Amino acid sequence: MSKTKEEYLMLRDEISNLSNMENNIMNYFYISIVATMAFCLTQQETIFMLLPYLIIIPAYKLIISKIRRIYKAGAYLYVFHEGESFNWERRSQKFMHKLPKKFLNRMQTFNYPFLLTSIIVFK
Repeated sequence: MSKTKEEYLMLRDEISNLSNMENNIMNYFYISIVATMAFCLTQQETIFMLLPYLIIIPAYKLIISKIRRIYKAGAYLYVFHEGESFNWERRSQKFMHKLPKKFLNRMQTFNYPFLLTSIIVFK
């Protein structure tokens, strides 16, 4: 196996692992938010309703860092390894350009859970 193919496969594995880590973080995020909200709703003091933000903000930062690493690996693959034999990134980019331009498509979907939980906690 050539060095180019090994590097390409290694980067694809890294993207896959980062995506799995992102999914795990979101699962832990949902579980911890529900547990924290259950605790906060049983308390008499309203200050406890700020506790979920101690989960929302770090989880959001973790997801952002994982997504940036995925984008960087994808950009590296696109620039240095895309060609006739490896063209995953080009296909992905062509597919994204064919989607209709709606407001909800422009907003990154990883923001939705954090936005919604922030609104729920705030109310």
